[in-house]
Amino acid sequence: VDETLVVGIGVSEELVNWAFPASHCVAAPNEPATLWRAAVEAIEGGRSATQSQRRPSIFLSHAVADEPALFPAITALRDYYGLSVFVCADSIQPGSRWQDEIRNQLEVCDIFVLINSASLSQSTYCAFEVGVATGLNKPIRVINLDWSALPDYLSHRQAASVPRLIERKPWLNHEDAILDALLTTLSAPAD
Repeated sequence: VDETLVVGIGVSEELVNWAFPASHCVAAPNEPATLWRAAVEAIEGGRSATQSQRRPSIFLSHAVADEPALFPAITALRDYYGLSVFVCADSIQPGSRWQDEIRNQLEVCDIFVLINSASLSQSTYCAFEVGVATGLNKPIRVINLDWSALPDYLSHRQAASVPRLIERKPWLNHEDAILDALLTTLSAPAD
């Protein structure tokens, strides 16, 4: 059954129902700190019981040096969008066999995202992760954190670019541009 769901942000459900009488309508409060979480919950609450509510799991491959720039966006993906994001820095328990855990997570992830940067060229393990993801036919997405060229093994892929995004949307700070790039990349159609 095709159904249009309309989420009214900051307006009453009655008003949304009046404006879109042929649609299923829900309302979400317009509170900046919780807006996205409220919208996601409203959307999930508005889905029919037959629709899957499983969200994709993401494997985020990156250079350790880039973690400070990435973690605000990773936190937003987890906290506001409810996404499962595997990042070696905080997803592997101390004492675990980290190489086995990385292989296991690569096998079960739905989407593989590589964060390209100048620091990535120093990481042989990121190249390994891309190779495993390719071998497993995982959808691969690439985001350029800076102006660095993609590694040869990914030069055939189109990458989202944080610096270009900031040029196109100058109101975004670096942290918000990373989140925007991740959301855009994750919403791209499957390979």
